[in-house]
Amino acid sequence: MSTFLLRGTTTTPARPREQFTTSVRHLQWRPPTFPAMPISDLEEAIRTRPEGFLLVDVREPDEFRAGNIPGAINIPLGTVSQAFALDAGEFEETYGSVKTDPGTPGLVVYCRSGVRSETARKILKQQFGYNHTLNYEGSWLEWAAKNNLPYV
Repeated sequence: MSTFLLRGTTTTPARPREQFTTSVRHLQWRPPTFPAMPISDLEEAIRTRPEGFLLVDVREPDEFRAGNIPGAINIPLGTVSQAFALDAGEFEETYGSVKTDPGTPGLVVYCRSGVRSETARKILKQQFGYNHTLNYEGSWLEWAAKNNLPYV
């Protein structure tokens, strides 16, 4: 088993390091260089559902159907721009969730390993002004490891 350390984020600058183990050997630890969210903060947000919280899985629909984080909506990376260009009513009708306002913190994106979700975070920031978007860097691989779910 490999051990990886995840560092705190811009949401909690003084957060101590957290450790998790997984059997995925090709991952390597790297400190986040972007606004990231640790699993403990994500778990709390899922439990408490704070105002403005929106969890977006940017994997492909077949990956999402095979396993996803509870409460997430699926907006594949290739459609992020089109999805967030929709007005609030169209967004809610299409995705079954309220569209977060760009000025409100609470938008969290994830994918399988954190790469596609970082691309989505940049698109949301640059094209739509979502400056507070967080990337759940551990993404599905970390969530699956912690919850004994298959790596999809």
